[in-house]
Amino acid sequence: MGKTAWLVITGIGLFLVGQFALLYHTRGMQGRMRPPRTPPHEPRKDRSGMNETPDSSEDLRDRLRQESGPIGWDELQRHFARGAVLRVDASLELLDAAEALVRDDRDTVETYLAQGRLARATTEHARGWAAHQARFEAVVVAPWVLVREL
Repeated sequence: MGKTAWLVITGIGLFLVGQFALLYHTRGMQGRMRPPRTPPHEPRKDRSGMNETPDSSEDLRDRLRQESGPIGWDELQRHFARGAVLRVDASLELLDAAEALVRDDRDTVETYLAQGRLARATTEHARGWAAHQARFEAVVVAPWVLVREL
């Protein structure tokens, strides 16, 4: 038997051993999977806490302050790419806009939108922000990221 034939046979043998080990490992592990942490009848709780609207306005504002902070254009780009950036005008308090969204206060949000105090970020905004590497004050109100340029 030649050297080439020996290498081919050895390669095939190693391949088959690897396949057998993979098959044994995956089938052997099926019976040993961990059970889910929460029973199927209990819904998984959201850890962010933003799905429940606090009773008082101050509690909500405190929670929004914890979800807010400075952000640069580099970090904001991916949110802009998915269309989730709302620009807050300097005449509107960032937390006021966020509170209206969290509370689902349709009339207030529509007023902000009509006045141009709250608007979806446009491509022109993005170009300007990218040109001078803008910094923002931001607050997350899923799925939105509200920003005001610093």
